[in-house]
Amino acid sequence: MSSAAPITGLGVSFKFEDDTYMRPLQIEVGFEVSCKTIGFVKEKDESCRFYVENLDNGRVRLKDHNLLYLRHTDRDGKFPVLARQKTPGETCEFKLFNKNEKVLFQAADTDLWLSRYTKAGVTYLSAIKTVADKQCEFLPELFL
Repeated sequence: MSSAAPITGLGVSFKFEDDTYMRPLQIEVGFEVSCKTIGFVKEKDESCRFYVENLDNGRVRLKDHNLLYLRHTDRDGKFPVLARQKTPGETCEFKLFNKNEKVLFQAADTDLWLSRYTKAGVTYLSAIKTVADKQCEFLPELFL
């Protein structure tokens, strides 16, 4: 794996090998206000558009189609990735790597890899893996 220059401009979608696309999903979390966790859907639409922001330190930040920053958080030790930050913080920064034609993201503050995680039949994106595997690899596609 090597560091990669991120894609910018029109936006990009991230596709998994089962032909699902990353996108924010509205979920209820107990009595907490609903949040937008990053999940996966079969049908690609405008909400699957993400923007990659290059940082001077070789890291990137990701924004969803509503221009909210993605960040990981500690929720029951699962570290889900959410789209809810209007202003970026340390948990919004990721190291970007490429492997063949796919990209992998590593949380800059914890070194945990972003990976697909399934709970109660729903698949989410979570900063949970200490070692990258196939569940961490996503195919970027320019969003036209």
